[in-house]
Amino acid sequence: MRRILVLSAVIAVLGIVFAHEHGQTPDHPHMLVQAPEIGVIFIAEQPFVAVVGWRKCVDLAAGRNVPLNAHHDGIHTGRAGQALFENADIWVVPGAPLTPWANCAALRSALPIPLQPAE
Repeated sequence: MRRILVLSAVIAVLGIVFAHEHGQTPDHPHMLVQAPEIGVIFIAEQPFVAVVGWRKCVDLAAGRNVPLNAHHDGIHTGRAGQALFENADIWVVPGAPLTPWANCAALRSALPIPLQPAE
């Protein structure tokens, strides 16, 4: 549960910053990431909790933007997103411009992805 809270917080902050700077949330693609692997990495000798891999990543809707009028209720906060996370250990990850990556290939090249300082 802690990992989803951390990832959700990171994604929310990125989205809030972008929306604040641009006045609204832009259309953006999504990736379905199954069974993310969480590990500890060191940056400047400081330990960070990070996503270091996953079982499978799929570009949702073939990498096209999901319409804003439906996606937040259906994917992130609605029953579909909740069921994906609880029943299949799948995270719905937004793509560029809300995050630095646009698709699974870009996300893979960004690994490991630091989430927070390790305790």
